[in-house]
Amino acid sequence: MEPELAAKGIRIEFAAPGQHVGAIERQIRDMKNKCRAIISSLPYALSKMLIIWLVLFVVTRINMLPRGTSTTRISPTEAVQGRKLDYKHHIRVAFGDYAQFTDTDLDNTMSPRTRGGIVIAALNTGNGSVRFYALDTKKIVTRDKFTVLPT
Repeated sequence: MEPELAAKGIRIEFAAPGQHVGAIERQIRDMKNKCRAIISSLPYALSKMLIIWLVLFVVTRINMLPRGTSTTRISPTEAVQGRKLDYKHHIRVAFGDYAQFTDTDLDNTMSPRTRGGIVIAALNTGNGSVRFYALDTKKIVTRDKFTVLPT
């Protein structure tokens, strides 16, 4: 694996057990602090599965911001995806927001046309899709038509 990474200009630095790597430890601490801030702002407790999604959400949002040391002033997400982020489009929901989203199985019965869910991830797609934890089925669903409701 090292030769493939070296060919891409990525250098691996190994640390002995017990040795500190300050830059990485600071990034981990910052990520944990952001997760703690979101958890403390939620009016409900998170399950272990939702905490995993929270970490993914936080890392995704961190990567949407340009680094202070970047000479190009573009975010890591923009560099990888090759397209500019529209912050009004990509950051329109927050983790833990309650929303009603349109059900995909619409028919002419009296069954509900929307379902309730918790925002767990905003996808970086052109259509603004969002992943939800559906409260009725306890499954992860992706939708692009939804309304965030106040909590």
